[in-house]
Amino acid sequence: MSQATALVSTNAGLPSNSYIYKVISTAPRQDPLSYSKLDQLAIISSDDSLRFLEPQTLNPTPNGVIRNVSDKVTCLERANDGPSNIVATAGRDGFIRFWDKRTCQKALEIESREYSAWQVHELFNAKESHSAQAHIVIGMRCSEELHCGWH
Repeated sequence: MSQATALVSTNAGLPSNSYIYKVISTAPRQDPLSYSKLDQLAIISSDDSLRFLEPQTLNPTPNGVIRNVSDKVTCLERANDGPSNIVATAGRDGFIRFWDKRTCQKALEIESREYSAWQVHELFNAKESHSAQAHIVIGMRCSEELHCGWH
């Protein structure tokens, strides 16, 4: 069996005792499975931050750390806009927040007053769904049951 060799190592600017929940590419897609290039990565972590990383060094981009994106952030997904500039985060505070990677600013916020936690399962645009509208597929945790639906 071959051994894996680390090509690059980093703490991504995370505080000690933090861990990463999810890593995604924010590069534009050619199709649902292919990226045009690897220009930037995004991560969410246990310190409730969203970080945009340079793929060569795995260090945060300038101004690429957004703190307190959610109360107990649990989810990170691409918004699948054409140039792939928008990502969405969700957490146990009942909000889905959309972030623009160019400015590292919040672009949109959706709140649920009925449920205490959101999980964004998939974001897709009209081109992929053959529909005139964009959709967000989510699951909401209410008590111990998981409910999924279109919103």
